[in-house]
Amino acid sequence: MCRNCSQNKWVNNAQNFLQNSNNRDIKYHTVDYLLNHANNGNGACGINNRVPIEDILTYLRSLNFNVTREEFQQGTLIQLKQKGIVATLIYPGPQGGVFIPCSENEIIQVANQVIDRVISELEHLRALL
Repeated sequence: MCRNCSQNKWVNNAQNFLQNSNNRDIKYHTVDYLLNHANNGNGACGINNRVPIEDILTYLRSLNFNVTREEFQQGTLIQLKQKGIVATLIYPGPQGGVFIPCSENEIIQVANQVIDRVISELEHLRALL
């Protein structure tokens, strides 16, 4: 269970989502993994406890949810972000990952990372003009 930040609105959103879910679908099991199973049972709460998408997919496959990374990102993570439960760092490799935020500052960090990535890409595209 997420011990680092167990009393915040994002963890509460995640816990409420699990408690109010009548359907044990891929979103349910993703949230359950992040709260209760990730990082050896300590949870994926806080940006420093983020987990790679592959770890989540491995867990989901063990439950017979066989989706591609792209399907998971588009069909599951986006919906969980819209419900105010998860955030993702989009860096490739071990720098990226999925987590339940502990503070608004962590969400700002994610937003800044996305903005920096877009600015960098726009700078690369400038060479095409």
